[in-house]
Amino acid sequence: MEATPENNKKFSALLFSFGVPLQQQLDEPVGLLVGAVGGTPSGAWLTEEMFDADAPCKAEVAKALTTYNNGEADKAAYDKAMIVYEKALATYNAAAKADPASTRPAGPGLRAKLAPPRHPVMDPKPGEMPNGLKPGYLYNANIKPYLPYAIRGVLWDQGESGTAIGYVDQYTLMGALIKGWRNAWGQGDFPFLYIQKPSGGGPALNPADPVTIAANKFAPTPAVTNGDASYRALHIKIREYPGTFLVTSTDLGTDTHPWNKSGYGARAARVALGAVYSKNIEYYGPVYDSFKVEGDKIHIKFTHVGQGLVSAQSEKLQGFIVAGEDKKFYWADAHVDGDSVVVHSDKVAKPVAVRYAWAPAIPWANLFNKDGLPAQTFRTDSW
Repeated sequence: MEATPENNKKFSALLFSFGVPLQQQLDEPVGLLVGAVGGTPSGAWLTEEMFDADAPCKAEVAKALTTYNNGEADKAAYDKAMIVYEKALATYNAAAKADPASTRPAGPGLRAKLAPPRHPVMDPKPGEMPNGLKPGYLYNANIKPYLPYAIRGVLWDQGESGTAIGYVDQYTLMGALIKGWRNAWGQGDFPFLYIQKPSGGGPALNPADPVTIAANKFAPTPAVTNGDASYRALHIKIREYPGTFLVTSTDLGTDTHPWNKSGYGARAARVALGAVYSKNIEYYGPVYDSFKVEGDKIHIKFTHVGQGLVSAQSEKLQGFIVAGEDKKFYWADAHVDGDSVVVHSDKVAKPVAVRYAWAPAIPWANLFNKDGLPAQTFRTDSW
């Protein structure tokens, strides 16, 4: 179908926003195939054969089975989650009773102010999916029919709810999925772009830019430094698979289904133009490369500095924490030095490790390049 206004109403808003700038920049027709189901796990998007043929996935399952103990730990965690859920549900019900309108959308395409909490789901057994489901049920319905078509690449924006395969993490499973899709198409290692999860959480270099207008509001650093960004770091790691490129989303707005679809599409198109079509455009923010300790300071070198490193919305560069051998982290003072950042803390005389943007939400982490793209979460330790 031609991308007419009427047809576009029934199409993916993100994919349409991705295709338009590609067509404009490449000056040739761009074909778009959409196969998507909102809020679904990545385990539904590869076949059982793809999963079973993947050695790292099978190794994860085998490792988990050695200590599984019939799911006793999972049941205990589920019971605790149910206590939290029931309290949250009671709070929601009370609020809904006091103000029924708050549970209804405010207009077409908008959401209610209040939403009920999600019911906990107990983790499935190692290598299995919940409720008797099998890997691939969404792949077979939404991706397999496209195999006769030639494609230039994939833009992946699924997996919001994890893998749904017990004890197999997102990084490991995505390796099997990417390899499996490439084998199924038989067109070699075509580019695989994937949108960063979790979405949003960070500020923008320019809050007025339509691409980043939904970004989190810039904030000062919190008092504590004990946040956890393990899931975001694991998702960033997916780009280590050959021909795989991250579409940075920390500055594009938060939610499982962010409303700023045009911003997400524009960012994805930027990555495609720079990484796939070799246009002279920066498509990543600063990427951690290496670090060196000199006295009480750590020098951190970055790639993808673009037109230069800069702090967003403040002269103060924020978001770095350092630790000594005692593994206690403290906020660090930081400044730009060419393609590097130098950090130190008066509380750490002999630093050995540094982390950046290490928390679930990072409205205070403001390292960017002047091209408008944010630096990614990283850590130098393995503690």
